[in-house]
Amino acid sequence: MTVSIFDRDLETLDARGQTLRRHEKSARKGSFTLEGSDRLFNPSRETTRLLRKARLIDAHTTLAVGRGYIIHYREAHQFVEDLIEARELGTLRKRRR
Repeated sequence: MTVSIFDRDLETLDARGQTLRRHEKSARKGSFTLEGSDRLFNPSRETTRLLRKARLIDAHTTLAVGRGYIIHYREAHQFVEDLIEARELGTLRKRRR
């Protein structure tokens, strides 16, 4: 692998000279930035992001997501159709008290 350094960016080449990646050089020596696509998946970061989005929607949604419930958003008519189908199939769960 070969790394070519230019004035404003870096280029990584494979053994055949094909460009693997090209990105900007950092502004200061020793500093770097990572694109979102380069970041490893971090469940805690995702959980925080999802809870932040849920808070924008509704306090009840935030509580449900925080307790591990899966939230499905759909139009009202689709929701009613899903309820009718679940009742017909016998998969509708009774509400717990």
